[in-house]
Amino acid sequence: MGINLQVVGIFYSVKLDAEEVKGATVKDVLEAAKKNPGEGKSFDYGSCFCTKDGKSLVKSFTAKYDKGFSSRVSNFSYKAGTYTLEQNLNTASPSYTVWQYYVLDENGKRVKLPEATASYTTNLDIKDGYSVIWRLISVLKGPTQISDAQTKLQAYS
Repeated sequence: MGINLQVVGIFYSVKLDAEEVKGATVKDVLEAAKKNPGEGKSFDYGSCFCTKDGKSLVKSFTAKYDKGFSSRVSNFSYKAGTYTLEQNLNTASPSYTVWQYYVLDENGKRVKLPEATASYTTNLDIKDGYSVIWRLISVLKGPTQISDAQTKLQAYS
């Protein structure tokens, strides 16, 4: 079966032999993917201890493709090259972006994390047939300002 890793946004996906994953954490899956990224591609990630409580977080993902490819969702074509996305914790903007992961068991059901903000180094007992999916999400830091155009549209609704 293998362990699936997917990083949305950089179009990276690989099926790892469960024997390649030396442990039971998401970090172990990422390390296995660095060593065995799949044919015609390379993979890496950056991390930091950038939380108030000192938890280790992933801050960026990079995939390099030797050949062009098409998105499975949009069918857009992408050129060969390096694709990188980083989280942005800039406090001057109205929102920030952060990497979030999900772990699915062999039946596609979400594995409950021991805490909502569990680090990727937390032991989750990742097994053969599991999937790990990373997404870069945007989070607002306060209420959204409604523009004049939106106010006019709401008045006509």
